[in-house]
Amino acid sequence: MGSTADAGAPDIEHAVVAARRAFDETDWSVNHGFRRRCLEQLHAALVKVADQLRATVTNEVGVGLRTTYGFHSDAPIALLPWFAELAETYAYDTRPPDRPWGQGVQRIVAREPVRCGGRDHPVELPALHHASERRPGSGGRQHRHPQASPQSPWYATLIAEVVVRETDLQPGVLNILPTSDNSLAERLSTDPRVDMVHFTGSTAVDRTIMRNAASHIGRVSLERGGRSANIILDDAPLTDLVPLAAGMVCINAGQGRVLPTRLLVPIDRWDEAVELATFAYQNIPVGDPRDPVAVQGPQVSAVQQHCVLDYIRRGRDDGATVLVGGNRPAGMSTGYFVEPTLFADVDPYSTIAQDEIFGPVLCLIPHRGDDDAIRIANCTPYGLAGSIWSADTTAR
Repeated sequence: MGSTADAGAPDIEHAVVAARRAFDETDWSVNHGFRRRCLEQLHAALVKVADQLRATVTNEVGVGLRTTYGFHSDAPIALLPWFAELAETYAYDTRPPDRPWGQGVQRIVAREPVRCGGRDHPVELPALHHASERRPGSGGRQHRHPQASPQSPWYATLIAEVVVRETDLQPGVLNILPTSDNSLAERLSTDPRVDMVHFTGSTAVDRTIMRNAASHIGRVSLERGGRSANIILDDAPLTDLVPLAAGMVCINAGQGRVLPTRLLVPIDRWDEAVELATFAYQNIPVGDPRDPVAVQGPQVSAVQQHCVLDYIRRGRDDGATVLVGGNRPAGMSTGYFVEPTLFADVDPYSTIAQDEIFGPVLCLIPHRGDDDAIRIANCTPYGLAGSIWSADTTAR
């Protein structure tokens, strides 16, 4: 696709200095109307380049073009006007109700910005992560310097170009750093001038960032992996839900930490669930992500493709049954594709049920009622997301 900057330690220093200067020496943090105008300008500008943004995320990540009209690009952009309004209307100062023990004392709760924050953006959802972090950051007076993934820097740099060209956003409020050096996120966590670090990645790096931030009492927000459970209860309509729940895993070729990669179904409806999930996986359109028909594109890299195929091999070795897929798609000589793969006979404590595969691989697991489903859902070290499907809309 071209070449991009590769940020190093001097660039991190420059970004931190710029962010602190913008926050400490300008009126950005108190000029609510100006922040609102900047976000409205950004929204209008991103709408104008929406086609380019969609093409960019498709080309760099391999997501299906059809999904970019949703959460991969259009949906995050569509929320910008709401955050723009929030920048001016948010109740930064609120007065709690009077209490008998506090007669004559006026109490005010004041919400203040985190100030300077660093964000390491993962490869799988660059549009969603950049937009979701940037909107509240800018609306709520915080300054950010996101570190773009080396595998997907283009969406971030395109947004940076739009910000410079189309908005009045002040220098230093937003600093985007494409880099191949993963240690830069750790560097941000050791800098006392950086008030908060948000990191998405491995547990080992999470622990390092927490230790680093603790040295100067810095804030951290850590998003670990996901092995999310999708629980279908015995009163839910399987015919409607199983194909939908199964197919969701193949969005973005399974490269999403919140995707429901374990599907738990009632054991007394097991055969029906297997038939429905098998049919769904046999009919998921796989191909060139630029093709509007394709639902699943390739993995983001050869490394990720090999990793997913290795997990599939380990699943077979552990005794699980591949009902659909399990290989590279036949007839595709280019692209890092993996077939939509459906496993049955999966031990909930096996590797493929415990580890984050990050590919189009679904584990179909039976449960013997609500308590058993909860036990299986909670038997992994990950708890990022989860779903429960029921016909009872009053249940809590």
